[in-house]
Amino acid sequence: DLVKLVDHAGQLHNDQLVNEMLKAGSEIVRNEWVKEIRSRDLISTPSNITKKNMISNVASSRPKQNRFGRLTYIYPQGEEIRKSGKKVRHAAKAFYQHYGYFNVRAGKFIPPKNFVTNIEKRAERLAVPVMTKIFEDYMNSITK
Repeated sequence: DLVKLVDHAGQLHNDQLVNEMLKAGSEIVRNEWVKEIRSRDLISTPSNITKKNMISNVASSRPKQNRFGRLTYIYPQGEEIRKSGKKVRHAAKAFYQHYGYFNVRAGKFIPPKNFVTNIEKRAERLAVPVMTKIFEDYMNSITK
């Protein structure tokens, strides 16, 4: 019984550690999304309100468990309602901007911007050291 209790306590502590690491990493990734959306002015709409809404809707999901471990998804969530009444998800707009699309009004193909790949590369370089530091601090605290 004592072994089960200690194992359970360790699992709870590890869950807290992983959640703390994911929270810190996801905040960095979220900031990179916001920077990229602003810097490239990717969402060209008649008003800045839509762009601001997309930026403010970049969020991370709750930590989820899969066969590889814990993870969280960070992307533009929510939707906007256009003047025509049509709903467009922010994630779909990001997808079109990343891979390119055919603009019917302009009659031409808008080339891909590959901005999601850029976000992921920059965010990985920034988030991994922060998450590693959290883990190392935890390991140092239990070994002292």
